[in-house]
Amino acid sequence: MRGLLASKMYDTAKGIVYNLISLAHESGYVLNGARLYYTNRSQPPLSSPMVIDIYDRTGDKELDAPDRKGQNADSG
Repeated sequence: MRGLLASKMYDTAKGIVYNLISLAHESGYVLNGARLYYTNRSQPPLSSPMVIDIYDRTGDKELDAPDRKGQNADSG
């Protein structure tokens, strides 16, 4: 993530976070990967720091929007 941000690949970094948020809403927690065999393993709480890193670089508050229902993508 930090490499993408250092390379100014902001849209790619945001896409990764949006994908993690989507998977978290679908499965109830952030998965280690999008493969079926990862559904019983959760990812360490790294999505929140990723969102913060993107915000620090871009000032974009839009990443907060998909998760406004009081659900935290890292909990689970």
